[in-house]
Amino acid sequence: MTTGTWTRARLAAAGLAAVVLLAAGCGDDNNSGNDNSSAGGTTTTTTEAASGSGSGPVCDDLDQLKSSVSKLGQIDTSENVGESLSNTIDDIGKDLSNLADSAGDEVKPEIDQLKSSLSELKSAVADLGTNGGVRAAANALQDVLTDAGAVADKLASTDCKQSGS
Repeated sequence: MTTGTWTRARLAAAGLAAVVLLAAGCGDDNNSGNDNSSAGGTTTTTTEAASGSGSGPVCDDLDQLKSSVSKLGQIDTSENVGESLSNTIDDIGKDLSNLADSAGDEVKPEIDQLKSSLSELKSAVADLGTNGGVRAAANALQDVLTDAGAVADKLASTDCKQSGS
């Protein structure tokens, strides 16, 4: 991804943090029996997935990873936010595995770091209802975006160079 694309992804993270905060504040507290899920809506933060000018499975897998990462900013707050985030994280993990297979050893350190960050995000999402859970999820999300940017930058400098730059 280009620097501008990852900047938009970071803005999506801010949008996601707002979604997480909203979900934490609107969730059922098991005290009143009231379900606040109907008060939510869809929060969409757009992140543009830049396509590389390179071709082949590496660039295709990178484009799919970019698309999945951008979905972190498109969480529906009227649904179970934790489940939506977990599903999106699972999709990112599948796309990352595909990219790891197609990219080979050249980008392995960056992919391994992203896998680790993704695992931490999944754990943080599972702990959203705990004290400090929202902050941990926001920090883990930032790490995922940073590490995904490192993977994209590495591939952009080799296999998937951007056209027009």
